[in-house]
Amino acid sequence: MRLSRYIFFVLFIFSQWLEANSLDSLKTLLSVTKDTSERVMLQYKIAKQYFDQNKTDEAVEQLIQSYSFALKKRDTLWMAKTQELFAEIYSHNEDYELAKNFYEVALSLFLATDSLSLAAHVYGEIGTINYYLGAYDKTLEYYILSQKTYEKAKDTVGMTKSLHNIGVVHLSQKNYKEAEEYFSNALNYNSQKHNLPGMANNINNLGILAKRQGNYEKAIEYFNIAFEINQQSKDTSGMAMNLNNIGNIRMKQSHFDEALKYYQQSLQLKEKINNQRAIAQSYGNIANLFLEQYDATHKRLYLNEADQYAKHSLNIAQNLNLLEEEKFAYGYLLDIAFQKGNLAQAFDYQHKYIDLLEELYDKDRMALTQSMEAKYRFTKKVQEIETQKQALEKAEIEIEKQHIIASKEKNLRNFFLIVFILVSGVALYVYQNFRQKKKAHQVLQKLQDELMLKNAELNEQNEEILTQRDEIENQKNLLEDQKDNLVELHTHLTKSIDYAERIQSSLLPQADVIKEHLSDYFLFYRPRDVVSGDFYWWNHIEGHTVVAAADSTGHGVPGAFMSTLGISKLREIVVREYITHPGVILRKLRKEIIQSLKQKGESGEQKDGMDMAVVSIHQSTKTVQFSGANNPIYWVTPRVLPETEKLVLFEETTDNSLYLYELRPDKMPIAIYERMDRFNTIELKAEPGDQIYMFSDGYADQFGGEHPKGKKFKYKSFKRLILENAHLPMREQKQAIQNTFDHWKGHHEQVDDVLVLGIRI
Repeated sequence: MRLSRYIFFVLFIFSQWLEANSLDSLKTLLSVTKDTSERVMLQYKIAKQYFDQNKTDEAVEQLIQSYSFALKKRDTLWMAKTQELFAEIYSHNEDYELAKNFYEVALSLFLATDSLSLAAHVYGEIGTINYYLGAYDKTLEYYILSQKTYEKAKDTVGMTKSLHNIGVVHLSQKNYKEAEEYFSNALNYNSQKHNLPGMANNINNLGILAKRQGNYEKAIEYFNIAFEINQQSKDTSGMAMNLNNIGNIRMKQSHFDEALKYYQQSLQLKEKINNQRAIAQSYGNIANLFLEQYDATHKRLYLNEADQYAKHSLNIAQNLNLLEEEKFAYGYLLDIAFQKGNLAQAFDYQHKYIDLLEELYDKDRMALTQSMEAKYRFTKKVQEIETQKQALEKAEIEIEKQHIIASKEKNLRNFFLIVFILVSGVALYVYQNFRQKKKAHQVLQKLQDELMLKNAELNEQNEEILTQRDEIENQKNLLEDQKDNLVELHTHLTKSIDYAERIQSSLLPQADVIKEHLSDYFLFYRPRDVVSGDFYWWNHIEGHTVVAAADSTGHGVPGAFMSTLGISKLREIVVREYITHPGVILRKLRKEIIQSLKQKGESGEQKDGMDMAVVSIHQSTKTVQFSGANNPIYWVTPRVLPETEKLVLFEETTDNSLYLYELRPDKMPIAIYERMDRFNTIELKAEPGDQIYMFSDGYADQFGGEHPKGKKFKYKSFKRLILENAHLPMREQKQAIQNTFDHWKGHHEQVDDVLVLGIRI
């Protein structure tokens, strides 16, 4: 053990000389040490390195190992630190509820070890999560707890940070008086400690506060003071921010020349420190400034200047893959091209702008998927810990058996020892007159000493067994507590989701309406997480049977909320207002959803909404009207229909007995969007036996097949599947679609909610 510690120490010093926290040096140290306490620390640092590199899967894997070793050593402080880092990872992935759970466990452990500064930090992080969730009362509660705990720990730096955070919350809630009080208190503490960066930050926030209140000159005064302090501490980045803030105010006041001067000075500082993202943002600000100048005499010159700066911003964003900055640059270029009258170029920029919006949306969805996968791996690791607990219980039983055997052996040896002593006494008495008396006595004494030594060894072994049993008992109790907490959390979540499922099921329509007014139908409906973001709806009103199939943003509980909102609004529009025209239904539904979600189209706003297909069947004339928001429908018929831009033939059966046509939707969601046109309506005359298929994207997007990583089923295969089975009764069609889905999915997880609705006229 001493040799391994020495090797570890030498390697540790050597690694410090290279680079103390480099990933390679940490892995090297981990490979040579077997000391549990050192492994806890090293795997925690490796997890931190992976997290800093945005490799969250590797970070979680290392952190689970670190937590397991800390649990084995019953090291409460390191257990708390690992829980805190778990929370940081899930907070980074915007899984705030799970992050909050980890932070609360870390908080209780830090308080148990009297680590007040660390506990105060966690109070602050929980407050920040509540801020992200919009729970501002809870945010203030935790920030105040953080400030008081820092104060108790006599941690002035942390206390100042908490005061600053409380001020930010009041500022966001327009409690300007309280915000000014907290910013000023934080400034006083930083001034006493002569903490220049902290002072500059507090004064900059006072400037933002003055700006929010419309006191622009006072705000500029604060920004100038913050600039001078940052200049003293040589904080070039802070100086650039202060100048940019002044430029924003002058821009708002339409003092364009002054605004340009401050923007250019800020840009020069950003170029000095080579902050490419900040440089791209400055170019964007200047481009926007020239766009805002409407002097008719110089408008062409201003637009050319704006175009030049916007393209500089775009080049940097594209080179560094800065998607947000690239999006803003295309927005500026779109506006410039439109004002110049170059509509073709404006149309091209608009397409690129929309493509970036979709890419950012896909990126958010991928982050959410990775977060869910991390949750699954962590749950699996908890199950492994439960297995280890059972192994420990078996080991405890085995040690108890060994203890009983050792106790019996001890008693037996004590008995033989007593017998031996008695026999030796008799022998000593008998032979006391013989010449060998002294020698026999020495031999007897030696035997007695050996037996006593054996007895002492047995006692020592017995104490070791008792110590091991106590340690196993403690580990068992700790594991049982953790298991109980996890079971309680799981039970609570399961009950909540089951209740949500009952609510959602009660809102979905009954089969009576569609059975009464249509020839036949089938419904294949499989939510991914008990409750679903996909939903179906139908009703019969004014001689029309109106049927809708929708795919809401998200799945699980968030998707269920959206589907509940969609069903209630459809009922109001169709049943209460007697509207049966699909295009009008979608247009009114879009308006209701935007109002309900308070969508304004601002940058960074959550893109919630739904895609939907709606058909309205006039029972007396058998005329079918269709309108779609991003969702098409498929029409299978034995007739050849005239193709249009919105009605496209996909394929026919080999004997030309059936044809599958796709009725294409408008590329707009039921939500606020760049394009807010009317929804087009396609009208077709149906014949008996014609079939309509409505669906969400869950079926075509399902991963499966023989490929190890799985491939998507895709829409082409989905269309062919429908056409190949369209001659069957509806009940058999559903069975074929369900069997194909299950066979394709195989061992892969279901990636999304699935909805397929077939209707025969």
